[in-house]
This record gives sequence, structure tokens and C-alpha cells, in this order.
Amino acid sequence: MTLSVEQATRLYLTAKEASAQAEQAKKEAETELRKALASAGISVSVVDGVQVAIVEGERKSYDADKL
Repeated sequence: MTLSVEQATRLYLTAKEASAQAEQAKKEAETELRKALASAGISVSVVDGVQVAIVEGERKSYDADKL
């Protein structure tokens, strides 16, 4: 079954909104996870056989003029 343009647009907008809400929920969950791990004094948790670790990324920055 092919959707009409309006139906497809509504479907897309609904999915986009759900994605934004899920991303916000993920950020909030990550904040809570960081707090819980810090309070427990650990940096790794394993739940249902899945390991989650807090890893601080390091981003290098270069000055193109000085190079």
C-alpha cells in the first residue's frame, strides 16, 4: 500500500518527534547513569550481559595558521 503525500509527511513528522523525544530521554538517562556510577565510585556497569562504560573522549584541536 502506498501512502499519500500527506500520510507520508505525517508519518515522517511523527517519527521525527519520537526521535527527538528519545534523544532527550537518552541524554537524561546518561546524566543519571553518570551520577550513579560516580556515587558508586565505578566507571563500568554490566546489565543483562551488556557492559556500559563512561569514557571521556579527547578531541584534538589544531591551529591551521601555526601548522
